[in-house]
Amino acid sequence: MSVSREIITKARQDYIEGRSVRAICDDYGMTRFTFYLWLDGGPVRSPNRLPPIPRRSELRVTQPVRLSGKRTTVAKHLWRATERQVRELENRLLRTDRSPEERTADLESLLSLVKTYAELSELNRAIKKSVENFEKNPSGRSEKSSSEPKSPTMELSELRRNLACRIAALAGGGGSEIRELADGSGD
Repeated sequence: MSVSREIITKARQDYIEGRSVRAICDDYGMTRFTFYLWLDGGPVRSPNRLPPIPRRSELRVTQPVRLSGKRTTVAKHLWRATERQVRELENRLLRTDRSPEERTADLESLLSLVKTYAELSELNRAIKKSVENFEKNPSGRSEKSSSEPKSPTMELSELRRNLACRIAALAGGGGSEIRELADGSGD
């Protein structure tokens, strides 16, 4: 279904003024998909592309969730926050209307998240090792074990190398390469 430029402009303005998406779609006879497509600027390869309008859910400030004192709960929240930030960065890097400075800032943020990911992975391993040790030796007495676990440094360096290659591809790659990396088909 084709929607006129005038309708698109009115619908976008109504959204900025705070009207509900349902009311806008009902009034202008468009689907939510079409509305959100034009809210994001329209088809990517369209010559009539408009500047994207931030979604209200992105602008909403939410009250932080109180965390319980359990380390596993805090770790789960950190994982979710990191995953959410990576998704947001991937979506921003896929956009073609961003300046080189904005893309550089996003790549620097991604590098920071890579470090966070590595630290969370190390924390995960430490928690698992602690649980395994407790299950093996609930009394906590020290026992010498002849079978030392393999060094996590090797796994960590491999992860870093893999992520560095992906980041380099994102920094220098074209749109199709970035989409392949983002959806995992470029492996």
